[in-house]
Amino acid sequence: MKLRKIFAGMSALAIAATMAITASAETGDTFLMMADGNWTYQNMNKDELGFTLPTGGKTVQVTEDGTYTVDVNLADCVACFNEIDAVANPDTHQDAVVGDPAFGLMVLNVDIEGLADKLGCSTGEDAWDDYCTDTLGIKPKKATGKDKMSYAKSKGLDVTALTLKADGNVVYEYKPEEILFADIEGNGKIRIELFNNYGPTVTESLAPEAIKTAAGELEFENLEVTFTITGVNGKEEEKPAEEPAEEKPAEDTSAATTDTPADTTTTTDTTTTTTTTTGTTTTTGANTNTGASAGLALAGLALAGAAVVVSKKR
Repeated sequence: MKLRKIFAGMSALAIAATMAITASAETGDTFLMMADGNWTYQNMNKDELGFTLPTGGKTVQVTEDGTYTVDVNLADCVACFNEIDAVANPDTHQDAVVGDPAFGLMVLNVDIEGLADKLGCSTGEDAWDDYCTDTLGIKPKKATGKDKMSYAKSKGLDVTALTLKADGNVVYEYKPEEILFADIEGNGKIRIELFNNYGPTVTESLAPEAIKTAAGELEFENLEVTFTITGVNGKEEEKPAEEPAEEKPAEDTSAATTDTPADTTTTTDTTTTTTTTTGTTTTTGANTNTGASAGLALAGLALAGAAVVVSKKR
């Protein structure tokens, strides 16, 4: 039985399934959603059947900022399909096997469970309507994929360094302005949309030309996507600016009193008068002091005193 028919039948029956299988994805559960160009191979979550996290390749837990890699490979896709189909169609299930390589792309997204709800940027909440009206100035129905991404970015989320590989070879490295991520479907998940025939990358012509080409002609057995994500736990709290140190007021010394004699080294202009006992000789002259005047004045007084003594002895 061809895989394409099996997948189509499984999808139709899954919608009508009423099986009471309980399962819940954890916030951060991340996988690479894929459907090739013919819907032959798929890696999709089937929540209604209890398969919220498909195991068609490598899955990761995005709970911290960092660089992550998710992938799908045909062997795991078919194994995952067989597990789901056995639940959806227990009476008619037949194990499928890998046939030809996958060809082209219909859907290729990285889905991160619950992250939009966690960050408060889900487009399924009333806050999104307010953002459209108050910030974007549009009605929610008019919002584009880029508008939804601006909402996610407003909460601090960012995705960079997005690379797609097929069978180990680089298919395309996205430029920063080409990356699209948001709660595109309003279900609380953050989706990094690389190519989606039903999403903004196609309906709004946001996919790079190289990806559009790959979607029509790429053959592969393995697809791998690597990306760097920041803001997973919200914006970093801005530290308040440090307050300048308080300046101490200068001490007011205008009213200060002291018993210390006035500084005798103050430069002044003085007049020196010398008197002897043998007669009176008055010498008057200007003496410009340079800081040693006090000492010279004292020396002069000492000499004058000596002159008096000598005069008396005579």
